[in-house]
Amino acid sequence: VIIYTSDNGYNSGSHGFGDKVLPYEEASKSPLVILDPRLPAGNAGKTSLAVTGNVDMAATIFSLSGVPAPAGIDGRDLTPLLRDPSADVRDFLPLFNFWGAPSAQSMAVVSRDWKYIHWFYGGDGMSPSEELFHLGKDPLEMKNLASDPESASVLAAMRKNYDSELAPIASRLHPGHNYEAYPTLFDRSLPWSEKQPLIPSIDRERPATRKAAGKKRAKSNP
Repeated sequence: VIIYTSDNGYNSGSHGFGDKVLPYEEASKSPLVILDPRLPAGNAGKTSLAVTGNVDMAATIFSLSGVPAPAGIDGRDLTPLLRDPSADVRDFLPLFNFWGAPSAQSMAVVSRDWKYIHWFYGGDGMSPSEELFHLGKDPLEMKNLASDPESASVLAAMRKNYDSELAPIASRLHPGHNYEAYPTLFDRSLPWSEKQPLIPSIDRERPATRKAAGKKRAKSNP
């Protein structure tokens, strides 16, 4: 069995950014090709639009190897998609960035057609904000629909999905590296005043770098 993938990509100027790890499509997607010669030849070359992530690699490799996956493992087995590319293994997938300048850290959820992003940072003249993109109609994520009345029901559903992914972070958190701060930082219901005291514990960037990143993100998230 051959599995081809890579690291996620760089923005390369998209949305005004040049780095990676941000939740936009250019910086959060990576290729995945799986060839299992044991499957019928007619399955080769097919493409699946299912929502998958690198977190699925371990569960998939266990399944391909015929070895039971450990209980509680993160990720989903993708082998059903090899047999039926039109199938789904989940409705939505969380995207996390717990690294770098606090102003660039975010949590998001993405489905086949929609993406919701929550930015918790409220320092350096910025405000906590959220974004909603219809990936089916707006694949380049140019129009934020978070304040669009016609998208209110979708926004509510994606917020609910977001909250359902945040809950396990607190319950399954491994102490260390100041990760204990993130259930509070990514909680949409909490004000910035309760989060601000936690920023020094996660800030691994120089103040000048953080301020520059904050200004950059503020321009792309009005």
